[in-house]
Parts: sequence; structure tokens; C-alpha cells
Amino acid sequence: MSILLHKTGSNKAGGNSAASIFSTNLVGNFDPTAGIASTHWTNQAASNALRRYNGITFNTSAPKNFQFDGTDDYLGAASSGYGGTAFTVAFQNAYTVGQWVYLPSSWGSGKKHILYYIGSDSSNFIAFMINNTTMQIHSYTSSGNYAPGSFSSLNLTNNRSKWLYHTVTHNGSGVYSYYVNGSFIGSINANYAPSATADEFNVGYFSDAYNETTTYTSAGVKVGHIHVHSSALTNSQIRQNYLASHDMNDARVYGDTTLV
Repeated sequence: MSILLHKTGSNKAGGNSAASIFSTNLVGNFDPTAGIASTHWTNQAASNALRRYNGITFNTSAPKNFQFDGTDDYLGAASSGYGGTAFTVAFQNAYTVGQWVYLPSSWGSGKKHILYYIGSDSSNFIAFMINNTTMQIHSYTSSGNYAPGSFSSLNLTNNRSKWLYHTVTHNGSGVYSYYVNGSFIGSINANYAPSATADEFNVGYFSDAYNETTTYTSAGVKVGHIHVHSSALTNSQIRQNYLASHDMNDARVYGDTTLV
């Protein structure tokens, strides 16, 4: 496994927000201002949903969001009576996941947020987890367990009490790239791609059956808009999504234009 790290010279957004979310290959559009039910969160791009597990809190104050209790709640596979059809991602192929995340003032040592976990069994899964200061990749495929790789160049402890737009792309051949607020942070060449077909998409929960562990997002973390594309977006397309959902010309409730 090789890790390539790079930071752009400027993380400042600048200019006017983009007109709209990049729509090509948009398969998941989970908007916190739409599709909210007591049991699930409806996808605005397709006829499926994320289930609200174990009473996860939905905050209606701007910006609307889901807040984790740090015990057992998460957003995951819908089923009959809980949103109907589950939202799935073909994670062996190219894809992109973008997500607005609020890290609370208590963020620090031991804190975690599972940006996403795709999988339903121990044979094939992929997960990205933000911990104290890094983003980590965890995976297991039918050919063996892979230790997590890390993007360690961004100190998230210094970005508490802020909304940040985290994006991960997969090129379909085992290369994963990470962006924050539309700025490229780094790439990991994991030299593999999972072999499973479309599988369940979860936020805030990670089940590592190989090591017999289950991890949940820490208390106080909030999640807003989530975008999923069935292709690896370019830097400019990711930045379009960031600016389009930033509200920088409105109440500035989403996002901080500078990372420190």
C-alpha cells in the first residue's frame, strides 16, 4: 500500500456558489431539507432511502442535520416499514461520496466519525473513518484483510465546531482520493478493489466482522447533505458540489472557507 499526500496552496472558497449540484451519475442525493420521515431519510435522486436506526436525532434548526448520540444510532439500510428499498453502492466500481460533517467542540483524542461503510457481511466491505486527526480507510475482501491506511496531513482537531465538506473518490482500481471543502488532501493506492456487487450504504456505523468489532460515530457529530455519484468526480466537480451546497451567499451556516 502506498500513500501519496498533497495539499493545495489555498483552501479558500472565494467567488459565488455554483448554481447546482453536479448531476451526472448522481445516484444519492440526501438533502436534510427534504425526504425526512420518522423512520427514514428518502433519497432525492432515486426510489430508495437510509433508515434512521435507534432513534437518531434530527435537528430542524439551520442547517438541518442528523446528530449522533455516540451509543448505537446511525443511518443505514432501509427495509419494509423503514423507508422501503435500501440505498446501495457498487463499491467495486468507481464512485464518489461527499458529506457535510460538523465536528463538535469536544472533538479530540478517541473521537470518531464513520463517513461511510459499504457492506453487509465479512467477505467484502469498505469504510472510511475520521478519527482525532486523520481520515482512515478500513477494508476486507475475499482475498484477505487489509490494515487501514491514513490521510494524516490534515489536523482535524483544529477544525472543531465547524461544518466541513468531506469527499472520497474511488477510481475503480483501488485508488482512493480524499478532499476537504473541495481541496485535494491526498490519495491512497491500496492496490485492490473489493469484488462485491452493490451493497448496503451506512453512515455512522462500521462493522469489522474480521476483527469482531463494531464502531459508532462519537456523540455530538452532525451530518448534513450527502452526495453519492457512480463515478469518480474530478476536483472541479467536487468543488462545484461544495460551493453549490455551501450557502456562502446566504446565512453561511454550512462550511468554513479556511482550514487551519
